[in-house]
This record gives sequence, structure tokens and C-alpha cells, in this order.
Amino acid sequence: YVNLSEDPDVHFKYIEAAANTQQMKEVERMTRESNFYDAQKTKQFLMEAKLQDSRPLINVCDRHDMISDLTHYLYNNQMLRFIEAYVQKVNPSKTPEVVGALLDLECDEQFITNLILSVRSLLPVAPLVAEVEKRNRLKLLNGFLDHLVNEGSQDPDVHDALGKIIVDSNNNPEHFLTTNPYYNSLVVGKYCEKRDPTLACVAYKRGECDDALVECTNKNSLFKAQARYVVERMDAELWAKVLVEDNPHRRSLIDQVVSTALPESKNPEQVSVTVKGFMAAELPNELIELLEKIVLQSGSEFAENKNLQNLLILTAINASGWLFSMIENRVLSEAAWGVKEEREKADEARRGMVLAAPGTRRQLWWVLTALRLSRTPRCVAVGGRQKLGVRAVGYTVSVHHCRRRRMRGVTEAMGWVRMRATRWWGGRLRAAMRP
Repeated sequence: YVNLSEDPDVHFKYIEAAANTQQMKEVERMTRESNFYDAQKTKQFLMEAKLQDSRPLINVCDRHDMISDLTHYLYNNQMLRFIEAYVQKVNPSKTPEVVGALLDLECDEQFITNLILSVRSLLPVAPLVAEVEKRNRLKLLNGFLDHLVNEGSQDPDVHDALGKIIVDSNNNPEHFLTTNPYYNSLVVGKYCEKRDPTLACVAYKRGECDDALVECTNKNSLFKAQARYVVERMDAELWAKVLVEDNPHRRSLIDQVVSTALPESKNPEQVSVTVKGFMAAELPNELIELLEKIVLQSGSEFAENKNLQNLLILTAINASGWLFSMIENRVLSEAAWGVKEEREKADEARRGMVLAAPGTRRQLWWVLTALRLSRTPRCVAVGGRQKLGVRAVGYTVSVHHCRRRRMRGVTEAMGWVRMRATRWWGGRLRAAMRP
């Protein structure tokens, strides 16, 4: 009759009667096969009955996800062998919940460790780590995780948990974060943020987690680390993101890029991408700071880089609101900058904008000084081939020229700027510059 009935009371009464008459096989069969008994009512009855065989209770709790109640009952009644049988033979996937309940009951750690090791590769690592981590007992898994790693496991969950343990124990975490190829950078980095943000940056850098690293460094004012990462990353989209106008931390980042990150770099590609990033963000004054640091600083890796020198001059001129353009002839190309090798650029100069690099960093420095002194300039400096000396009077910059050669007038092609040689006077050439 019970096999044909779907009445929950009929099924419960059958289980109750079988238990009271010690027909344990029928109790076990009904709790395993029946889909109609009231799970909560049946669980309560079996716990109160305190049967020597706990398989019926295990069936009910396993089928209806009452693992915590089952674990509490078995532990409190010293039925540890049934706990072991359950996780080893019945349902290893429920081991994390069993372990969590045992930790709440302050069970002996050695028993829990042995229980975990007895299941080993059959149990899911991520839920187990989550249960243990919620209770701040991650170190409990150290031996289990080492076993899995020694067996060749490449599961990211295994290496994530191992990384968290190493970070907590401060056991040379930098080495693990930089050399281990299997852990999830976002997971471990987020875990490190509350403990040591610099370690979080190491993890994010390894995984190229741009957004997470920028957010972490902004929140913890680690702008030097952010600057080094952005420079080394060499990504135009990342530069656009960090140099956006509404970024409240942009100035702090720029300061560290100029003072630390880029001067440390020996890679021309890093410099190139950084400069392009500043240009794309339309930051001429900041770009001047940057170029001055890497071009004018004595001993800089890029001090003799002609392209960067030219870019520095051009940026300085544009930032001042003035342009040099259309250098007309070879005489001006040679006389204005004093670089004999620039003669071959005369033809190119006639066709458009040309800035010939000066012969020395000192000359370049004076050109920039002249441009800065003439923020609303009436004249701009041009120098001779053999000597270049500059002195400023108000907004007028006079340039000593050692060769007595006349200069032809130069007119900018677009009509924005007119630069006209005025006259010779005691070996001094004064050039007027008017809008």
C-alpha cells in the first residue's frame, strides 16, 4: 500500500513503524527511495530516535540539503565514523559544508585535516576554501594544497588558496606572486588589498588587470607604482583612461611619471608610447615637463635623441601659442640652429614645418628658456653655428651671432606668424616675431 500512496503522512508513519520495530533496512530504503515523506518531520524523528545506524538520517539530510544539522548531530553524539563514511562514500562534494560545520563546533583540527586528506581530489576546492576562509582558518588547508600541487595540479582554485596562505604567513609572497603561473590575479589581488596593497599591485600587474590596479593605487595613493605600471604596460587605451580630464588623481600620476617612472626606463618604446599618450590627452605643458626630464637631464638614456629634442621644441612653441614654420633656405637652416648637418633638410624645410635639432643640450635649454620668457613674445631666439648666448630683456630675447650674414625674411605658410630679420647691430641679430 505504501508503494502506491503519495500521502506524506502514510510514508512517515511507515518509516516510524519500521524504526520502532527495528526494521532498519526498510527505514533505510524508504528514506533513500521515497519522494513523499516530510523531510523536516522525518529528520526530527530520526534524531530523537537515536538509531545506532545513522544511514537513514544521512539519507534524509543529504537528499534535502541539511548537511549542517547532520554534522552537528553526528559530532555531538560521537559518531565521527559516520561523518567519515558520508564524505568518503556517500557525497564527497558536501565535504566543504561538513568542514565548515566542524569548524563551528571547534572540532579537533587534526581530525578535520585527516578528513580532508581522505577525500583529496574528490572534493571541490573552491567551496572548501570559501568555507574555511569565512572562518579565517585558511592555514588548515596548507597540507592538503601542498599535496595537490605536488601531484601536479594546475587548478587556479588550488593556487589561489595557496597564494592567500603565503600572503597571510608573509612567507616571501612576492616570489610566489611573480613566479606562479596558475593563480587568478584578480582573486589573489583582491585578497591582498586589505592586507598589503603593494602585494595587490604585484598580483594585478602579473595579470595585466588594468582597472583593478588603477583603482587600488588610487585608493591607497600608490601613484609611483601606478606610474611605473602604466609606463611599462605601453597601452594607448590605458593612457587615455588615466589621463582623462575628470580623473582627480591625474596630477599625482603625472608627477610620478615625470619624476620617477619614465626617467627609470631604458626602453625607447615605453618613452614613445608615453609621449603619444600625453599628446593624445592634449597636455602640452605636462609633456614639456616630461621631455625636459628625459632629454635635458645629464646622463639621461635619451639625452641625445634628436626626435625627442625636436618634439620638445615643437611642444614648447605650441604651448606658448607660437609656431616656427617654413624655414626658407639653407642659410637659415644652418645659421639659425648652428648644426652643419642640417643642410640636407633645407629642401624639406621649404615644403613645411621643420625643426632642426641644436648641436648641444645647452643650446636646446636656451631655446626653451627663450620660449618660456616670451610667453607673449615679441621675438624669439635664433642662434649661430659657433656660439650661442642668450639674454632676455623684458619680452625681448637677443641672440649673439658670430657670423655676419644676413638672414632672409621667413613667413609662416598659414599666415599665423611672421618672423622678420630686422637689422645687424654690433654682432647681435634681433629678430622680431609678430602674430
